[in-house]
This record gives sequence, structure tokens and C-alpha cells, in this order.
Amino acid sequence: MPVISRTADFAEDMKTWRRWMHERPELQFECHKTAAYVAERLREFGVDELHEGIAKTGLVAIINGQGGAVSSGPTIGLR
Repeated sequence: MPVISRTADFAEDMKTWRRWMHERPELQFECHKTAAYVAERLREFGVDELHEGIAKTGLVAIINGQGGAVSSGPTIGLR
């Protein structure tokens, strides 16, 4: 299924997430509430690996996808 079609399925959720974050502003490197919120959403999605505490409040999520960890297919990074 095209990514655009899949994104539409999450439109209301994305609005909720954006509103949650904008209602709780935090300073750079002190985003503890935001990091916890994002980590919980990623766990709900079932990411393969989640590394927390990167540069204080950063996160790294590993999503292997259908090709597995050693797939040489297309790869993306989200920031």
C-alpha cells in the first residue's frame, strides 16, 4: 500500500500527538516528557529495538521491516 494511503489512516492520531507535544513545551536536551511520550508510541507500534537516553533525551528506534536487518533494499531515516 502506498505510504500516502497509510499516512491517511493515522491522520487523527498524528493530530493528537502534535497537540500533546505543543501543549507541553520543553527546552532542548530537557525533553523528558516528550521523549517518554514518543517512546511509548514507538513501543505501541512494535519497533524492533528502542534505545533511549541518546544525548540525554534522544531516542533511536530500529525498524527492520519485511526485508530483515540485513536487507539491502531501500532504507529511510526519520528525524
